[in-house]
Amino acid sequence: MVTIRAKQLAPDKYHLFVDIYENGQREKRYLKLYVSDDYTQPEIDRHGNIVFDGKGKPKVKKPKPQDRESWDLAAKIRTELENSVNKKTYGFDSAMKGKASFTTYFTDYVEIYNRKDYRKAVACLAKFNEFNKSRDIRCNAITEDYVKLFTEYLQAKLKGETPHCYFRIFKAVMKKAYKEGLLKANFAEDVSIKKVTAIRKDILSFEEIQKLKSTPANNGEVKRAFLFSCLTGIRFGDLIQLTWSNIKDNQDGLMLSFCQSKTSKNVNVNLTGDAANLLGARQATTDLIFHLPSHTGVLKSLRTWVKTAQVNKKVTFHVARHSFATNLIFYGADLKTASTLLGHSRLDQTNLYAREVEALKQRAVDLLPKFS
Repeated sequence: MVTIRAKQLAPDKYHLFVDIYENGQREKRYLKLYVSDDYTQPEIDRHGNIVFDGKGKPKVKKPKPQDRESWDLAAKIRTELENSVNKKTYGFDSAMKGKASFTTYFTDYVEIYNRKDYRKAVACLAKFNEFNKSRDIRCNAITEDYVKLFTEYLQAKLKGETPHCYFRIFKAVMKKAYKEGLLKANFAEDVSIKKVTAIRKDILSFEEIQKLKSTPANNGEVKRAFLFSCLTGIRFGDLIQLTWSNIKDNQDGLMLSFCQSKTSKNVNVNLTGDAANLLGARQATTDLIFHLPSHTGVLKSLRTWVKTAQVNKKVTFHVARHSFATNLIFYGADLKTASTLLGHSRLDQTNLYAREVEALKQRAVDLLPKFS
């Protein structure tokens, strides 16, 4: 394993080096690269507490503009050194490379995976081990037929976009293993799983949301948070981290302003009177706005409340976001505006809701009575 470290020389000066751990031995190599902050440490808020991202992992500091070149070069050197260590560890350069463990390689790949879809990488590895009945799979056991069987397994066990997302991660592992000489060929290169683009979750109409609002809930905080999400489109992972610092005053009233943990995009939503009323009285800047039970507890309360309201749909917290998007477009918002409010990085993501709205309108037309 190869890790970037930083040694402090002065208050605003750090010397970067790599920490190489190989065969039980540790070695330091100083890179003669200097930065103004220790970016190997997690981000700290003004109270001295570690900041966590939506996955519950410590948030990594972003390099300042003046440090970016040195930090990127250090990252490149680390990758090259790690590839070199991996070749020795797994025997890529020897005649026995085909007997190396692909399962171990995949596990190590996920262990150092640092992208936003980390949880998907972990889940993909779990499905891979489940597919193999927890057996250790050697590199010479990987073939194109084996890869196709794995795709069929994913599609049989999972729904929606999940098989496509998991296989995309698996393909990246295969490509990396092939480039490093672990595999004789990239057997996943010509294999694919078609991406499912349809929205499969239930959507709540505004009338159904009104019905829920009029129905008492066994947990008032869950009800308040869910209705707020229906009116703002905020994800559950961002909602549970909201503090009063995210509520701004502007000329139109109140505005919700936050950075999405999933995409790192800043989102600003002007609050309607209904959404503002759900906030209650303003508290201290650092106070949480919603105090919810565990995710399991939230889902349990949500199911009970929806059943009491006699809304015959499978409702999860993410349905609130889908409902916000669909109702936005249904009541006249253009795609670009909806995309901005949802914090989408691509317009085609928002276009899914436009197609859902057209389907809703068609179903409404189909319900018109027929001439006798």
